[in-house]
Amino acid sequence: MDDIEKMLAGRDYHPRRALLQQIDSKSDLLMSQLLDFKNLIRDRKVVSFYETEQTRALEYVRDISTTYGRGAELC
Repeated sequence: MDDIEKMLAGRDYHPRRALLQQIDSKSDLLMSQLLDFKNLIRDRKVVSFYETEQTRALEYVRDISTTYGRGAELC
């Protein structure tokens, strides 16, 4: 999320700003969803999967579309 926050620096009204606030670890929305989820699963078991390697950082590319991408995607 750090690289996305850097991308949005100085853009207070960017559409992605609201998304970042919603997925922040201290988000009221996520806390509410967590409580709902805990009530829903009750005694069921949950299996989680996660990535073990760091994702490439978001990079600014100045071309025709002036966009952002992650490393190899830029070529």
